[in-house]
Amino acid sequence: MRNLIVGCLLTALAFPTALGAAPYKLDKHHAHLVFSVDHLGFSLVRGRFTEFDTEIDFDPEDPESSSVSVTIQADSVVSFSEPRDRAIKGKALLDVSKFPTITFVSKEVELLDGNDALVTGDLTLRGVTQEATFKTSMRRAGVNELTMRESAGFSVEGEIDRREFDMDWGLGAIGATVEFSLDIETYVEE
Repeated sequence: MRNLIVGCLLTALAFPTALGAAPYKLDKHHAHLVFSVDHLGFSLVRGRFTEFDTEIDFDPEDPESSSVSVTIQADSVVSFSEPRDRAIKGKALLDVSKFPTITFVSKEVELLDGNDALVTGDLTLRGVTQEATFKTSMRRAGVNELTMRESAGFSVEGEIDRREFDMDWGLGAIGATVEFSLDIETYVEE
């Protein structure tokens, strides 16, 4: 926790205009949202969402007051198999025609140690909202040497039980637990 706070304070001192909460914009060229789910115990099916955005307000003086929201375009799912993509997008699973977005809105940030935190919020998938907590690690905060902008990078890991979001189709063959990871680079827009 000290490392995170010290790093954030040093960043804030280097950028006096950034004191207090600052909105961080997603660098979509350095952002990846991937998932995996068990298939009959033989393999893990992997996929990704290609279109998503974030809103992050980060306060270097009070990281626990920070907030994040993520909006994922459900139709952007890719699992590297066209028939499987159609099934995932269909009515039995994501039902993208009825529920075009998946959202997460934070309610609490709890610092752990070092650069790690637990972020709790509301996850809405298929019109069902459930509270979810995900482990988040700040990879680095500071000046991006290429863009000269104040930047921060985060990695998020978690899992959801798809049954909690009315997605029971294929249980037995397809696992109920979907694991995911989100890696993002963000920056303060001048």
